[in-house]
Amino acid sequence: MFTIWTVLGSGLAGLNTAAGFAGSLLTIRDHFKNPSQELLSTLRKKSDEAYAQYCSYREYRRDELGLPDREAILGYWERCLRRNVFPCADDMAALQIASREEAEAILLFLMGQWMTVPEFSAWMHDILHQHRLDEISKALTDLPKLREEAAAIRDQLNDRDICGIAALISPGSVHEAKCLCSPAAVKNFFTVDNSFHTMLQVISAGEDVPRREAEEAVLRQLETGAPLIITGNGGQGKTSLMMRAAVQWASSGRLAVWLSLSGREFITEAAADRFFAGLTRLTPAGRRILLCIDNPFEGRDSLTSLGARWPYGEKIQLLMAERENRLTLLADPDQDRLLHWFDGASLVVLQGVNQTRPYSLKDYPSLRFPENPESGAPFCGKAPRTWWKKA
Repeated sequence: MFTIWTVLGSGLAGLNTAAGFAGSLLTIRDHFKNPSQELLSTLRKKSDEAYAQYCSYREYRRDELGLPDREAILGYWERCLRRNVFPCADDMAALQIASREEAEAILLFLMGQWMTVPEFSAWMHDILHQHRLDEISKALTDLPKLREEAAAIRDQLNDRDICGIAALISPGSVHEAKCLCSPAAVKNFFTVDNSFHTMLQVISAGEDVPRREAEEAVLRQLETGAPLIITGNGGQGKTSLMMRAAVQWASSGRLAVWLSLSGREFITEAAADRFFAGLTRLTPAGRRILLCIDNPFEGRDSLTSLGARWPYGEKIQLLMAERENRLTLLADPDQDRLLHWFDGASLVVLQGVNQTRPYSLKDYPSLRFPENPESGAPFCGKAPRTWWKKA
């Protein structure tokens, strides 16, 4: 799966008579002659807005994205305008203006802004259409709409109450993650990187190794409205399966929220109260928002706070993933952290090869899905390194 920037950087570069750094910059002089000072001024203003949007977006990915120097970024874009060349993630990384991941993210904001300028947008679509890159043309058409959607959603949120605790997965963010997915992200997912954003990109692009039966069972159970818990031993793909459910949920036009309790600050009952109130406000009447809770045992005190402030409404659909042994400890009768808010829950149990011991918890009904040894890979999670090499 190539990103928009991979295609623009490699495919469009070959259409031009001159090239920039390392042959990867797109020369636009032959197609977009003598841009007026008014147009250049408008594009510069849009560049400022794009950088500001990136800074806002970066707040939600503080642990994964840096904050490239404003003067370096805007200076690079200005040089591109003066030389009639197109900004490129490879060049930004080579010039050490930003890491490649940062460059890809910030360029998405830049393109979203530049595409709101009619003269630039018309030129870009014409070039893409001429060279049969209609899929990219459509994706670029969608960018301003997706940005507006994201801004509208964020306007409804209290940053500290929701986005300071969890990550929002919307239809637009799934589309954006799909566009940003690269071969490097896929390879990293199957080897070393299981971060939220990498997993969202790979699964949104359909580049993981799913087990359809388990996925379909999870989606069916979620539609009943009852809480659902995905469990199994380590490495069976519990988190990946939960992400697949979140992506499918969001792709149907609904909102999902990803709450990882691993390595985060303690969530007090007051913060939990505000969090649930924010989710309720965000969800339209007659709809539900999917709350995905990952690694609850590592944040079990926060889980207790959340359970104590559970609003008992019908707007929030619960989905959780945890290992069998840890899940048993969470449900210990002496301090049952699942009591009340997970009443009536069901289990989806992911079993390994030759794992025949049935797992049970409380009176929760369970559906068991054994790993398929013929596939050579866990059905919902990461494949062994040999799988990537064969692909």
